[in-house]
Amino acid sequence: MSQIQVIISKLIKHIKIGMFVPVFFIIIGAANAQTHEFGAGIGAFNYSGQLSPNYNPVFYRPAFSLFYRHNTTPVIALRSGIYLGQLYAADNSKNPVPALRDGVYKAYLSEISEIVEYNFLNYRALNDPVKFSPYLAGGLGFFVNSAFYGGGRQFEVCMPMGVGIKYKLGKQINLGAEIIARKTFTNNLDGYGTKVINNHETADIFNKDWYYYTSINISYTLYDVKCPQPIKFKF
Repeated sequence: MSQIQVIISKLIKHIKIGMFVPVFFIIIGAANAQTHEFGAGIGAFNYSGQLSPNYNPVFYRPAFSLFYRHNTTPVIALRSGIYLGQLYAADNSKNPVPALRDGVYKAYLSEISEIVEYNFLNYRALNDPVKFSPYLAGGLGFFVNSAFYGGGRQFEVCMPMGVGIKYKLGKQINLGAEIIARKTFTNNLDGYGTKVINNHETADIFNKDWYYYTSINISYTLYDVKCPQPIKFKF
């Protein structure tokens, strides 16, 4: 075999190997770069304030969410979300002040927020038998409260904080459940922040209102595909 034939044979061999190497690196890169998730959740809003001083599950009303989650590390994830739902509460006429006020609160609430999640376990590792992780969540959000009292609207800031759990159903499907409380900086979420009836103050002016989102969510993981480095051939 001549020298030219030997060189051509080596070239063909390297070309065949070069065709498989990028595929190999794409597979490896995808397996280790589960960074992007898109998901949705269904659940309910609740509220605590003048008309409901304590958390009352009777006042749950439907809500849902859409979100994007960026898994920056196995421990930390950043979640951008949109939340829509209804808030409701009513006075308990058994107590003197609520009986005097006899208030009802109904509103549709829309929120956008950025939440940081801290995972306790690396549940997304492909070779790890652990497929779930509890997590803590906290962040910052903005909400619009379209209340039924006088057609008023509120644009306010809130601080989400809560807990949840994630479970990896498959390579790309994740299931989760959480309860996230929202601390607001207003006492007038329900429109009763400065309510005076018959010269009697019927509002608690010292405590800010809260609302809560309890949900089950599902998300789909997209894989980052990194371009392989150029292969240098040596003859």
